[in-house]
Amino acid sequence: MSSFKFEPVLTPSSLIVVTGASGYIAAHVADQALAAGYRVRGTVRDPAKNKSMLGLFDQKYGSGKFQLVKVEDIVSDGMFDEAMKGASAFIHVASDVNVVPEPSPYIPNAVKSALSALKSAAKEPLMKRFVLTCSSMGCVPWKAGAWEGPFDMPNMWKVYAAAKVESEKAAWKWMQDNKPSFEFNTVQPAANFGKTIAGGWQSTGAWPKLAAEGDFLLIQYIPPQHFIDVVDCAKLHLGAAVHPEVKAERVFGFAEPYNWSQVLEILKSAYPEKKFADELPRSGKDLSHPPKERSEWLLKEMGQGGGYTGLKDSLKTAFADY
Repeated sequence: MSSFKFEPVLTPSSLIVVTGASGYIAAHVADQALAAGYRVRGTVRDPAKNKSMLGLFDQKYGSGKFQLVKVEDIVSDGMFDEAMKGASAFIHVASDVNVVPEPSPYIPNAVKSALSALKSAAKEPLMKRFVLTCSSMGCVPWKAGAWEGPFDMPNMWKVYAAAKVESEKAAWKWMQDNKPSFEFNTVQPAANFGKTIAGGWQSTGAWPKLAAEGDFLLIQYIPPQHFIDVVDCAKLHLGAAVHPEVKAERVFGFAEPYNWSQVLEILKSAYPEKKFADELPRSGKDLSHPPKERSEWLLKEMGQGGGYTGLKDSLKTAFADY
């Protein structure tokens, strides 16, 4: 059961729906919710392809605590209605990972997905909390110092950031206009690093691996910024769903700044016996100061006394079996 320092708004064994449950962040959100004693219903496009995840959670928490349901279309209205039934909280992590350089239909579809989920949640009488996953790319401007440019973000990243901005704005407006009975929070995480639930490398968690192997084809377009350990990110999502004092808030998940030179230096020092890239990418530091005090407080409230996991510890965990 949980080590929360508060009385959660959801009673033990309440049902929490997590969308995109096989994804990097969402799988950890499900894991944290199960560890806290809640039941989890995870939505995926194809449950048959994710049977191993079901087996993993059954073995870890007991049969029947976690279930997978099929939701192929996360854009159209009504697609979450069945998944939402009997749920007390909805954590909407899923998004279209096939980012394209063209704004349409990617951005309008991101907006539709957020609104579709909100509309479905409003139909469920037990619903108490709704949490929407947003992104640092949509809320905090990077301020890189001592960085050897030039840096030009590809259009695909600009489209992704814009989609996060527009979907969050639309969600807050929908809440204001419709005033449903549940509370609404958003989480704005920086780049997530750390282990995946089932092993391997996923999403932004694979970026340090690319740096470790000297593959800068993708990450050369990522300027110095902040990171967050993926487990911390999951705890912030769960905290936004269960903490009685977190209501109508934007939770900023930023642990500390990093750059690829720093990542390589940490890995070489932690694992001198392992082979990493010799070449260091261009250095620099994110000079922005995101508002992270509230989120660090929330982590401590969730039972993580030391607050954020540091970059060194996160990377050591991720590369322990490299």
